[in-house]
Parts: sequence; C-alpha cells; structure tokens
Amino acid sequence: MLSHLATLLYPKVKSRHLTTPLLLNAFYWFSSLKHYFARLFPHFLQPMSSSSEDLLGYAPPIGEVLWTAMNAQIRALTGGDITKEEAVLSMDTWRALTELDAKAKEVEDIKRQTK
Repeated sequence: MLSHLATLLYPKVKSRHLTTPLLLNAFYWFSSLKHYFARLFPHFLQPMSSSSEDLLGYAPPIGEVLWTAMNAQIRALTGGDITKEEAVLSMDTWRALTELDAKAKEVEDIKRQTK
C-alpha cells in the first residue's frame, strides 16, 4: 500500500525504483496530511474507537469500512435526498469537509445537551 501511495506522490518514479527514503517520505507525508486534516476538521476526523474490533480481534475489511464511511458522508451531505448526490460528488473537497465537520459538531452538541 505504501508503494501505491508513493507512486502517487512520485508519478515519474517506477514502483520498482522506489527507495526506502522515498517510501519513508511518502509515509511521513501521508501521516502529516492526516494530522493537518485532523486539526482543521476536529469534529469530523476523530480516532477510531477501540470497539471497531470484537473480542476475537475481528475487524471488517478496510474496503468495507471505507465504503460504509463514504456512503454515510454522502448521505450526510445530501440530507438523504438522492437527487442532490451529483451536486455533492462534484463539490469542492474542502467545502465538503467543512460541512461534514460542522455536522459532526452539531451531533456532538446535541449529545451533550441530551445527557
């Protein structure tokens, strides 16, 4: 997976020529990007809970987890109105993340008020 990420960062470098420093750089770049996004959108991007695995250590495949998360995000942005999906999918990423972060904050506020 890191090789795939590195080829996105270094499109002119063939995957067989990726050196350890390039792979480490890709890892640190991705990590810093995740950290940056977590600071910008603190309500939306939160660490996964430890309950994502059951007692036997089973966790759903990452593809399934990402698919479910993506569908939930699209649904949150469309408000459940499928006629808005095309507009949402063509939306600027920063705007979508800002809106998702605001919605996550609203949910946190409601949870806090109902306790």
